Amino acid sequence: RLVLIDAFARAAELKATHIVNIATLTGAVVRALGQAYAGIMGNSQPLIDAVIKSGINHGENYWQLPLPEEYKELLKTPYADINNVGGPYGGAITAGLFLQEFIPENTAWA
Repeated sequence: RLVLIDAFARAAELKATHIVNIATLTGAVVRALGQAYAGIMGNSQPLIDAVIKSGINHGENYWQLPLPEEYKELLKTPYADINNVGGPYGGAITAGLFLQEFIPENTAWA
């Protein structure tokens, strides 16, 4: 996750308008969806839809996961601005919420 944040910072320097990051992040999404689907989340529904459509056209299955604001509570810690591990529940979602904190402003992300 920390390496991805460096990549997001570089994308900001390059003034990228879109970021598509593909990463395992956590085994939680595999436990939730199995091996036939990849989880997808982001801040841009049109970009998410484009990735899902591309997957359909190429035999890849995606399932959109939510990024609910209330799960951000799981990332709070007294030791840092944000914790990069949210605890035992909702691991895929908290991983996405953590990454979302570092997406450059006005950048579509999936």
